Amino acid sequence: MKTISIFLFFLFSTCIFAQDGSLDTSFGDNGILELNLTSLLGATPINVFNHNIVELPDGSYLFYGSYNINSTSGNSLFIIKVNSSGELVNTFGNNGVVTLDTPSQGLFHSQKIWVKNNQKILLSNHDFISGVDVYYITQLNTDGSLDTSFGTNGRIYPFSGTTLVRAELTIDDKLIVAKGKTIAEGTGLQFKKYLQNGQIDSSFGTNGVSNASFANDALLIRDFKLNENGAMFVASSVQDFNNPDLLLITKHLPNGTLDLSFSDNGIVTSPVLFEYYNRVKLDLFANEGVLITQSQIPGGSNGDTIYKLTASGELSTSFGSGGFLNYSAPLADLFIQENQRILFLAHNYGDPILFPGGPFQIVRFYNNGEPDTSINFETEQTDLYRQYIYFTTDSNGKIVISAVDWNDSSITLFRLLNNPLGNEENKIDSLQIFPNPANNVLQITCNQCNLKGVDYKIVDSTGKVIVTTVFESNNPLIPISSLSDGLYFLHTSGATVRFIKK
Repeated sequence: MKTISIFLFFLFSTCIFAQDGSLDTSFGDNGILELNLTSLLGATPINVFNHNIVELPDGSYLFYGSYNINSTSGNSLFIIKVNSSGELVNTFGNNGVVTLDTPSQGLFHSQKIWVKNNQKILLSNHDFISGVDVYYITQLNTDGSLDTSFGTNGRIYPFSGTTLVRAELTIDDKLIVAKGKTIAEGTGLQFKKYLQNGQIDSSFGTNGVSNASFANDALLIRDFKLNENGAMFVASSVQDFNNPDLLLITKHLPNGTLDLSFSDNGIVTSPVLFEYYNRVKLDLFANEGVLITQSQIPGGSNGDTIYKLTASGELSTSFGSGGFLNYSAPLADLFIQENQRILFLAHNYGDPILFPGGPFQIVRFYNNGEPDTSINFETEQTDLYRQYIYFTTDSNGKIVISAVDWNDSSITLFRLLNNPLGNEENKIDSLQIFPNPANNVLQITCNQCNLKGVDYKIVDSTGKVIVTTVFESNNPLIPISSLSDGLYFLHTSGATVRFIKK
């Protein structure tokens, strides 16, 4: 296969892309923002945990975490807001920082942050109150103050007595909270749905509660995702600390019941051996395919495995090697980009008690599991970070990462350049594609590269490969009359360019 280096030139615009994964020098100090936690929190914290990142519509970011002041105090929560340049937003909380006391010990499970359409902020937290696990969600106003109009004095308490609970926000700002049921409760999963004001949505299930009964043992939810159509995807495991078991991937209709058209009556049994100490992440492709990672953490003995399911729940054998992809470093987080490429955050995150985590890196794969070497980011080998590092992509496609250093003194934020359409080699040649939008034929020219014999694919907006062939000449005409109207991506070994068929 020939490799070409292409500068993407649309007839209507010209753009030059920097290397994906390079630091965005317009943010913080040349792409890195280090926040001194002692200064921001007004005390020297210990046991700092980094939990989540979210972007607001104005391009600012919220970073969510928890900390102790001493070994006997309960945890407190913190939210830090910075603008798109990395400066603290002084109108939020106390000079850009909000701290909230938790009712008791403040465990670090299941903590996430969302921004609603009205820009109010939701925080989930898992606490330990009077010897009982309690999961609750808090709503804040846009300035960081407690919104007492939500739920009961600003909080809802969906579940208690269970260790792992997950929640997701629907596109109309309703909350769906999921947990694994105990044997006494009938096994399977239970969902609760809440209205925008924090009151139970009685139109969902029975008085706001829906049960999906399956499995013969108590389940622990490992990850939970909603798609834009309201379908629910859940990864759950048998509640057993000591014995290996299998992970279950289930798909549920918007009412919480199992989608019987997905695999075996809505249930996929993981093809990979699962242990309690495995960390599980899942994300969804646009066509409802599912990507799952099972990553070893201290205490586990299995390696890290990635596998992909089709929209119907079958193993996607065109992905990686027979549906599987193995990676040598522990995978801490994953994200599927808009163009369906897969971002992984790989981090040797060590042991929370015995030894620190090491450096981390961002890696990317095409949706078929092939490595995408056009991105390159790795922290210094001497940098040590706590085990929980999170990342997201913002509305411009840039990658935003938050990490807490091992001695709890600071939280470091990184912002990386990232072209969501893809551009592998980033050398400035000249490729022209026109017309765009097009009806019958695309004309492609490249003045400084040899296109003849180069492989290319046309992929639709769901990630489905429509055409796989080679360019017949250096200035080829590509027929597209048979394509349905919509957005497509033309992918070569050197670039991805999008076009519209109409």
